[in-house]
Amino acid sequence: MIDLRDIAATTAVVLATDGLEGQTYELTGREAITYGEIAEELSVATGRPVDGLDGPDEAARQGLVEAGMPDCLVEHLIALFGTSDRARLSRPPTPHAP
Repeated sequence: MIDLRDIAATTAVVLATDGLEGQTYELTGREAITYGEIAEELSVATGRPVDGLDGPDEAARQGLVEAGMPDCLVEHLIALFGTSDRARLSRPPTPHAP
């Protein structure tokens, strides 16, 4: 997870600095966090229990369908935030941003 302001600041540096164009920059937050930790923080912030952020893809699919999302969007979200991406979310950040 990364703050949108950090993305904007990094983008500004890349756009304003010669020699940084055409490269790939992997941006990360200050620390690696899991969906479970996100749910805990959201629970504290809202004063209500938040769960279901770290479950099986099929449970997520069912919840999205029940919420009325179109099938094409459901499949896209499952692919984007599916099980393989959860492992990536918890990987420690690497310090190579400009």
